Amino acid sequence: ESRNRRPRRDRSESAERRKRREKISRKRSDSRENRPSTSHRELFIQKRTKSAENIKYERRLVKDEVMEERLNASEELSSEVKIERKEIKQEQVKEEKSTTVNADLRERFNENTKQREMNQTSNESKPNVIKEAADFGLSGALSKDTKTGNIYKGIVLKWSEPEDSRTPTKRWRLYVFKNSEICQTMHIHRQSAYLIGRERKIADIPVDHPSCSKQHAVLQYRLKETNKEEEMVTIREVRPYIMDLASTNGTQLNSELIEASRYYELVEGDCLKFGHSSREYVLLHEKSTEDKI
Repeated sequence: ESRNRRPRRDRSESAERRKRREKISRKRSDSRENRPSTSHRELFIQKRTKSAENIKYERRLVKDEVMEERLNASEELSSEVKIERKEIKQEQVKEEKSTTVNADLRERFNENTKQREMNQTSNESKPNVIKEAADFGLSGALSKDTKTGNIYKGIVLKWSEPEDSRTPTKRWRLYVFKNSEICQTMHIHRQSAYLIGRERKIADIPVDHPSCSKQHAVLQYRLKETNKEEEMVTIREVRPYIMDLASTNGTQLNSELIEASRYYELVEGDCLKFGHSSREYVLLHEKSTEDKI
């Protein structure tokens, strides 16, 4: 009988359990009172709307970034396009200039050809006239005597001026050097010819060295004509020439002896020496630089 009976519960244990249950129930009631009045559905809708707004905001950000990238790309393209347009315009301007230049050249060429044809027809119509070329050889002027009138201050001259003698347009000068120092400057642009020698009565440029002759040489200005066939132009210029008058010791042009009774054209910076004199005569003009000396 004692085995079949149930064990009795202690009243103290049941009281503790009741207290625990009361505490739990109180906590649950407090939590229910503190909860918001919204239902689960409303909460779900709120979460969904928030997530949708976030998605829209993110999409807007992405769109803004894409638009910025596109704008930057378009600006870069526009700058490249502007550069290409400038290059194209420059090329077009160059082509227009080249075409205008070519047209001008063609017109000039056509005009030149027409002028040449006109000149040829005029020359064909005119009788052929043989022009005498400039003769710089022996002219026989040295053989003249008092009967021909080739005399000056009672002295027979060894030379006579040619027909093409002219006074120079440039202001030529002779710089006289002795021992590499300038000792005298002569202005030789006021006459058509200058006689060089020891005879002071007739010499325009006196030379006192005993190795020089009385009429040693002559500096003559002559008219020179040069024809340019390409431009169909003739240039006339007065140039200086030197001629040795059959002197005993000769004349040197740039330290080389020249032939007697023959004209030699002089150039700016040429150096002349007469006989065995140590003096050097350098030919220059007023616009010459120091490098030519």
